[in-house]
Amino acid sequence: MKVIKKTFKYVSIVISALIFVLAIITVLLSVQAKKENKMMSFFGYSYSVVASPSMEPEIMTKEIIVIKKMDFDSYLEKAKVNEDVLVYYSNTYKRFIVHELYEIQEEGLLLKGVNNDSPDIELVTKDNFVGKVVMHGGAWFGNILLGSRFIIVFVLLIFLVFVILSEVLKVMLKKETKNPKLSKTEDEKIRQEILEEIEREMKQWKKG
Repeated sequence: MKVIKKTFKYVSIVISALIFVLAIITVLLSVQAKKENKMMSFFGYSYSVVASPSMEPEIMTKEIIVIKKMDFDSYLEKAKVNEDVLVYYSNTYKRFIVHELYEIQEEGLLLKGVNNDSPDIELVTKDNFVGKVVMHGGAWFGNILLGSRFIIVFVLLIFLVFVILSEVLKVMLKKETKNPKLSKTEDEKIRQEILEEIEREMKQWKKG
């Protein structure tokens, strides 16, 4: 029993150290990406904080979003109008924009904020396409993030936990050949449960 406890302790230390190192690497990647006007990518995922109300009430201002980076042509094969929320870099406004897919045109994708009266003035192509929003929430924490630079490392730790859980979930689903694949509703439910658990942990950490 003591051997098991000792082994578990060492494994926990190694995992904690690994996550911390990954967080530091992610910070460095974020700094480098910002210098190049790009979004940091970690295992194909990135994150940001919504700074405008253009997607309200679907996505509220200051919510944290997790973005899955995708190949533009591959995304087109399963694009869903008036459902997918995408991220792209606006050459007009020189910033990243989070809007809903409004129309698929021959020249590219037309996006629109659900709270805006008209579509965006520029099309999304393979040159400025970033990816799709797969999770959003935690507006209260996004507010802290926008006003407190020192907490960025902790946010990255939460982000890393999400990425790791997502990748583990993928592996588990691939191995579970006897059971049918999760439906979209079940998959979203799992993602929401992960987000809610993270928010609960954050609230407890904040109170402490």
